[in-house]
Amino acid sequence: MIAEDDEGDRILMEKSFESLKVLNKRIYTENGEDLLNYLENKGKYQNASEYPLPGIILLDMNMPKVDGREVIARTKSDPKFKTIPIIVMTSSKAEEEIVKTYNLGVNSYIQKPIDVKGLEVIFKALEKC
Repeated sequence: MIAEDDEGDRILMEKSFESLKVLNKRIYTENGEDLLNYLENKGKYQNASEYPLPGIILLDMNMPKVDGREVIARTKSDPKFKTIPIIVMTSSKAEEEIVKTYNLGVNSYIQKPIDVKGLEVIFKALEKC
């Protein structure tokens, strides 16, 4: 599952997935509220068999409606979701922000733009989960 509000970033990621020949189904949401609705099977995602829990969440930190920090707090505090690995994607390079993000319970932190190299970092992080 990929939560990213920037269409250009979504296109870059999708091209990188295709370049790496990733066959897994990818679900995109454009904001944190939509991601949480998906996880909780609310709204248009009510059919749990059609919208199963994702194996991983790639999360933009700065999104409209519900930002990445709130998504992390809510998923990591819910027993149904807390084991889903979360990899944060952001343009911030501030060390303090990186430390805060890890302290929230994320599995990895990568800087945008996400390209093939960035996705390789994600896959290596997943091997540790």
